[in-house]
Amino acid sequence: MAFRRVIFTSDSKLDTVKQDINRLIDTKNFQIKFPDCKVVIKPSVKPDTLIVDVNGEGADSVAKKLKDLGGKHGVTVKIKTDVKLTPANESKLMKKSEFRAMIKEEILKTLK
Repeated sequence: MAFRRVIFTSDSKLDTVKQDINRLIDTKNFQIKFPDCKVVIKPSVKPDTLIVDVNGEGADSVAKKLKDLGGKHGVTVKIKTDVKLTPANESKLMKKSEFRAMIKEEILKTLK
């Protein structure tokens, strides 16, 4: 499953871009092409920034469509693909060696 964060930056045209994004998401063609894709417009801290999270199957294509839409209005657009893990998520991760040891232990248990 893919994740993309699209960041729009402009002084005055963000309301128009936001309306166009909502129109794009609401079209039947979009819903048929990308049924598993979730698009969330997030509230921004800065008044000159609009953040849109795209998650699911086809996120890369949707992010490119959003970038084209922003370019049509002369808005600066950045697509981010990396998501930093929070400390809570990092603590749940296992080292590769620990994972292998756990799998080996489970296999030995089932073979007995």
